[in-house]
Amino acid sequence: MTATQDLSDYETYTDESFVPVEFANGLVVSTNDPETTNIDILTSLKRLKFDLRDLNKKIKKSIDVNYESLIEEFENLEKLSSTVNEINPALSHLNSSYMRLQKEIVDPYSECVKLHLALKKIHQTSTLIRSSLYFIALITKIEMIDSSDHSLRADNYGNLELISEHLFKLKQYISGTPYPRTLKIVRDYELFQSSLVSHCVNIGSAYLKGLTPREYNDQGVLNVAKSLMYISPSTLYNRLQEVMTKLSSRSINLISRNFNNVNVLENVFRQVSMDAKMLTSMQNVLESNKWIEDDESSASNMWNQIQKFLDLNAPLCTIFWRDIATGIEPRLKAIIQKGGPIARNLKDSKESIKQTVKNSVSDSLGKTDDGDSMELTIMLNSVRSLD
Repeated sequence: MTATQDLSDYETYTDESFVPVEFANGLVVSTNDPETTNIDILTSLKRLKFDLRDLNKKIKKSIDVNYESLIEEFENLEKLSSTVNEINPALSHLNSSYMRLQKEIVDPYSECVKLHLALKKIHQTSTLIRSSLYFIALITKIEMIDSSDHSLRADNYGNLELISEHLFKLKQYISGTPYPRTLKIVRDYELFQSSLVSHCVNIGSAYLKGLTPREYNDQGVLNVAKSLMYISPSTLYNRLQEVMTKLSSRSINLISRNFNNVNVLENVFRQVSMDAKMLTSMQNVLESNKWIEDDESSASNMWNQIQKFLDLNAPLCTIFWRDIATGIEPRLKAIIQKGGPIARNLKDSKESIKQTVKNSVSDSLGKTDDGDSMELTIMLNSVRSLD
């Protein structure tokens, strides 16, 4: 019989869930009659003593049978105790070193980490405060400018240019760092900002759309161009393209309608020359001002940027006269080929017409009868069907 089988009657004691108080209570209950008022403790004690004596016998028997194994285990225990005694000083020293490391390195490092996190939060808070101050300063400048249509158009659109510059800086500020959008005041203002930008774009766009030589003003064009450069470069490109197309189309139609009335062609070409001079003035204004997104070392100006975007291969005045020549040449040729009194009258007046063309082109270029200019050559070629 093995030791496990010998102890099979005592599984209750060896169970991990064994609770002495509960077992004693159950033992007393099982050895007493619930009908009596006296409690019998002796019977329970006798049973426990019986179990104790029986266990002692089993232990003695196990020792007698397995004494060699027990002696070997005791020897191993002594060796283990000796080994523990040997390494105890080293363990004590190691524990001491660890405690010193904990105290001198780990704990100070933990404090430094906490301090670093605190300083980081302070820095973020400081950055947010500075950002909010800059934001408030910008919107204060914007709010100080009257954004009514009349005010933005006043002083050659000076207020329009100024408010657009502030809106541009505000946009750069919001998109430049991640901090501003964490502020509710910034998120709330973005909605108003979008509406104000649209309002300013509409005013600048309307000015360029209705631009004529009579209303032209260098400062007004500059302020509007800079305004759109700040808040909507695409609108600036599109409107300038529209101005060029509108002027050339109008001039072509005006000249073509008056081929049958040679006497008024001189006045017609004088008006066309004014359109050409306006385009030259616009280009000069754009050339004299820097494009906002270029760095300080760049020589790029507003005209360079517009010319690049619109893929313009010549000055505005040259493009204007080239478009007119391309437009009137086939119309004049068709009239001459058709014949009749209008064609004869045009041929009879060819020298006068050529001189009118020369005067008009030269005047737009600020020159006197410059036969070498590309613009004049193009225009004279457009009326060669008169020869």
